[in-house]
Amino acid sequence: MRKSKNLDTSMVPKNYPNIAKIFTKEWFESEFRKEKEEMHSLARQFTYDENDRSSLHLIEHLEDYLATMQDEITRNKKHFYDTLRHRDQYKSTSAEIEIAFLFKNMGFRQVELEPPIPDSGRKADIKICDAGTEIFIEVSTKKGPEINYIEDFGPGIKGGPFEFPSPKTYKDKIERKSNRQLSKFHPGILVLYPGPSCIPERRNIRKALYDGIAWRTNGEVVCLEKGESAMDNTIISAILSYFHYFSDECVIRKELYINPKANIPLPNSIITKLRDSGIEIKEEPIILERNYR
Repeated sequence: MRKSKNLDTSMVPKNYPNIAKIFTKEWFESEFRKEKEEMHSLARQFTYDENDRSSLHLIEHLEDYLATMQDEITRNKKHFYDTLRHRDQYKSTSAEIEIAFLFKNMGFRQVELEPPIPDSGRKADIKICDAGTEIFIEVSTKKGPEINYIEDFGPGIKGGPFEFPSPKTYKDKIERKSNRQLSKFHPGILVLYPGPSCIPERRNIRKALYDGIAWRTNGEVVCLEKGESAMDNTIISAILSYFHYFSDECVIRKELYINPKANIPLPNSIITKLRDSGIEIKEEPIILERNYR
């Protein structure tokens, strides 16, 4: 049996009442009897030192998400309780709840978890409504094949090697997820939710979306290299790149990439609302002529 200092489980209901509704004292005690590598990730966070601010901030965030989304979770209680308790499904389900929390906190009054997609027999992860427009949202947390990459932070400063999915892996994931879980008749947002150690992936997400075109950032035209993958899937209105990690404090990076090829674009009112809520909007790309000499 693993030996380490564990949480006093009697304190969970007092400190984290919404977590305690799902993860009981008996559940924690059962997890603590396992080897650490076999434990559920939430239980493992409770084994760290109480001064470990990184684990503490994740636990406190989860409590906030569950409190804010409790009505939406209760409508499909068995599904969410079961998948949150499941070691291999916890990450994807908690990410889905976190993104729903994000949109609810932006002021979207209608936020639905696991909504049916009309005329498809399938479900999306989230649906939001604004001014009569329904927008379906899919959250992707899965990783693909990895490649090594050295990040150049400036003269003489390099980091890595980092391992993360290639642009083509992202393109394939984007197409696969969107075809299955977004609507052909409503705007759709695909959320890419990589792990906290994957900040360099932002570069490959950009290259998976746009190939042979450029966009303006702060008035400057930024070109991407020739030969990388392009996202041509017109069912996607936009991609939200969402990075949540802890440095000296909690950091959440949110970047929305508009798809200029979308059959059903995001309404301007939605884009404005997202921008006003602190999401960085990547301006629509512009097509540039290439020199193929």
